[in-house]
Amino acid sequence: MSERGEVTSDTPRVSVIVPTRNRPQLLREALQSLVKQRGVRFEVIVVNDAGEDVQSVIDEFTGALDITYIQLARNQGLPAARNRGVERARGSYIAYLDDDDLLLPSHLARLAARLDARSDVGLVYADALLLRQKFAEEGLHTVAHRILAHDFDIEIMRHDSFIAPSAMMHRRECFDAVGGFDEAMRWCYEDWDFLLRVANRYRIERVAGATAVIRLRNDNMSRVVRPERARAARLLQQRYGAGEIEPKTFWEVADTLEAMKSNR
Repeated sequence: MSERGEVTSDTPRVSVIVPTRNRPQLLREALQSLVKQRGVRFEVIVVNDAGEDVQSVIDEFTGALDITYIQLARNQGLPAARNRGVERARGSYIAYLDDDDLLLPSHLARLAARLDARSDVGLVYADALLLRQKFAEEGLHTVAHRILAHDFDIEIMRHDSFIAPSAMMHRRECFDAVGGFDEAMRWCYEDWDFLLRVANRYRIERVAGATAVIRLRNDNMSRVVRPERARAARLLQQRYGAGEIEPKTFWEVADTLEAMKSNR
């Protein structure tokens, strides 16, 4: 599809949106995980949210990835960065990879295959391998890990988001229909809000198997901005009529889901 127009033989099936800001080494590792993807034609759109220039990192992947680099002039926040990326996307399917996450080699092909097979499904997601990491002299060190996995359940989703952005893929029409990510929710929960809006109009389905790697560190935004998370939770309550929402990391959500299963 040229500029979202006519489909051509070199049109990517999937567009992977990679927002980034001031984490060049983590971005490099994320892009390396995309080089290893197999089984589907895809493009990569890196959106730098007014951070340090990473053109040199992008240049390392010339020839290895079909990659577009967008440098935003001012910091607009994560939802705006994702939106600017999708606006440039040529693929009929949209996937996301945060710059501190990784994708296993089969991830894009597995999710695209499910969307190919199920015309009634608008968004699919993989299970996520959560890595709790700390910085050490030799780099990031994993101190614990677990799997975040749950079949889609709208009632649970109204209280706990269990779908990581890097684990999901959706049809382009879903983004256009619901209006993309809410740029007013620039600090957190913009992905949760997006998922709930998609769920109001489209079927969402899990593709079992952990093919997204979510790296949780002590400098992650989810731990730094808890007051903003609380305010965003109140906004979700107002929009979707959910009960009290307790701000949680994905690690904490996994705890909640495990407790629910053990109490059944």
